[in-house]
Amino acid sequence: MKKTLKEMAYLNKQLEGLSEDNPADLQKIILINTKLLQPLGKMYGYATKRYKQAYANRKYGYGTILVQADGTGIEKQGQAEVGVKEARDKEAEAEAEMVRWKHAYDSTKELVQSQKLILRSLITELENANIGGGV
Repeated sequence: MKKTLKEMAYLNKQLEGLSEDNPADLQKIILINTKLLQPLGKMYGYATKRYKQAYANRKYGYGTILVQADGTGIEKQGQAEVGVKEARDKEAEAEAEMVRWKHAYDSTKELVQSQKLILRSLITELENANIGGGV
C-alpha cells in the first residue's frame, strides 16, 4: 500500500507546473492522469478487501454472540447487536474508505475524458487558426 501511495504522489508531483491551456502540456496531463488510474484502482481494491473483511468479522461476531447468549430470540438479537457495535463502527469506516477510493478512481476517469475533449477542441482551434492565418 505504501508503494502505491508513493506512486500516486510521484505522479501527482509530475502534474505540477503543467497547463491545460497548452496542448503539449495537456497531452502530458492526460497521460499522467491515465497512469494514475492504476494505483487508484489498487487502493480501491485494497479498501474493498478491508471492508469485506470488516463485514465478515462483524457477521461472525454477531453469530457467535447470538449462539452463546441466553434468553429469548429477541433478547439474543439485542445482546448480539450491542456486542458488535465496535465491529459495526469499523465496518462503516472501511466502507467509507472504499467509497472514497472508488469516487477518486471514477472522478479521475471522468477528468481524463473531459481533458481529451478539451485537447480536441484546442487542436481544432489551432488547426483553424493555421488555416485562416496561412491564406
